[in-house]
Amino acid sequence: MVVKTHYLHWEEAVKTGWIPLDTGSDRWLDLCIGFWNDGLYEPGPIEELSAVGDPTLLCDTLWATYNADDRPDGQTRRSMSVGDIVQCEYDYYICRSVGWQQIDVKENPNDPC
Repeated sequence: MVVKTHYLHWEEAVKTGWIPLDTGSDRWLDLCIGFWNDGLYEPGPIEELSAVGDPTLLCDTLWATYNADDRPDGQTRRSMSVGDIVQCEYDYYICRSVGWQQIDVKENPNDPC
């Protein structure tokens, strides 16, 4: 399965009053989806991963990979964080403070692919 990460531009989001702290509320989630629609997410790496069972396991795999000290792009990209989105083919999952939540969004407006 093709899996892609999308990183939130925190610097721009913070200017709106957003804080990188998942409050567990629908408002926090709505703000993140609004940032997605406004183009505040940068397309990240594309991975080909074996799809086995729950897609959030793929999200967990990417989380572990891109938060490791020896991550593949550690010199050029920040680690994954709350608010970042993982795209598993046509489904999207946002990173919450605990786990992943599937969200209903259209394709990333900044993604050339």
